Amino acid sequence: MKDALTNFDVYVLAHELTPSRFSKIVRISGGYKVKLVGAPDLLFLPPLLIPTRYVISADRPDNLAIISRKMLGNRRIQSVEQVNFDRILRFNTEDGSIILELFGDGNVILTDADGTIVYALHERDWRDRSIRRGLEYQPPPAPRLHPGISQDEFASVFTAKDVVRSLVRAGIPPIYAEEACTLAGVDKNTPTSELTSPQVDRIYDALCELFRRLDNSDPVVVRSGDEIVDILPFSVSKYETGDYVLEHVPTLSEALDLLTPTILSIASEPEPREERSMVDFWKKEREAAQKELQELEAMLSEAYAHSSELLAAMSVAKSGRSPPDRTGPFVLKRWDRREVVYDFTPPL
Repeated sequence: MKDALTNFDVYVLAHELTPSRFSKIVRISGGYKVKLVGAPDLLFLPPLLIPTRYVISADRPDNLAIISRKMLGNRRIQSVEQVNFDRILRFNTEDGSIILELFGDGNVILTDADGTIVYALHERDWRDRSIRRGLEYQPPPAPRLHPGISQDEFASVFTAKDVVRSLVRAGIPPIYAEEACTLAGVDKNTPTSELTSPQVDRIYDALCELFRRLDNSDPVVVRSGDEIVDILPFSVSKYETGDYVLEHVPTLSEALDLLTPTILSIASEPEPREERSMVDFWKKEREAAQKELQELEAMLSEAYAHSSELLAAMSVAKSGRSPPDRTGPFVLKRWDRREVVYDFTPPL
């Protein structure tokens, strides 16, 4: 079963999604749900991102849910874009952006209108970038192969042992690297030292053809018996032989949503979405906001009840010693001799 999105998938999703407004982010079992107005909700289950029609119950709000609603709730979405032809999807509003990174453990990053990070689900440091509050958001280095690459640039990517590994190292998912070799009539295991100029030209033309297919996608669900083997923006040679059955679906979003019942163990048919007037919509939003406010007030009440313990822990930290891991029901999240952060989300 498909267990991750590729940069080809994210490219197509960025063009399919046309939300009018961002509503909120809610916590669900195993991840988060990004609620959008004018488009399907997004299940953020890294390394998967699934536009869904299913109604899925939300868990108690956490810091991400509260901060994202306060910052960007009901903001008009001006654009949806893929960042650097990578597995990164960015929703831009006039007041800031929501960035979904789908590699590794995944990340949700909120930035202000200037691109400065206001909140990140995971704060991390790498050799070439840092994801931390107060820093400008910087994506990872862009893949070397991308739509629009010139033929001269392309000729320099063959640095691995063979053709297919060179394409994968340069940012092409394995299944499409193999497809480019098939379309070009070049053995994927050809050593790069033996590649001829005509072969390089044919592989370049084949890759450009795959990029063109992304702009005219014809999504397919690949089945073997009752199992969904793969979901792709377009068919590839690998699945056109053997016992595979190809099911063409109008959009990649609808195709990916076929995974939802299995991943979340819910009913195979989505609940029908209730058609509501704008008055009903805002009533529902107000009720949700009131519920989140009650949750926040409960958290603040807990914090106040343990304020003396928290102050004592902060005093210990400022003296250079490590504060206790737990203060009341709250757990130490980060301590770096400059800042002490406690997780104030009460345990379920």
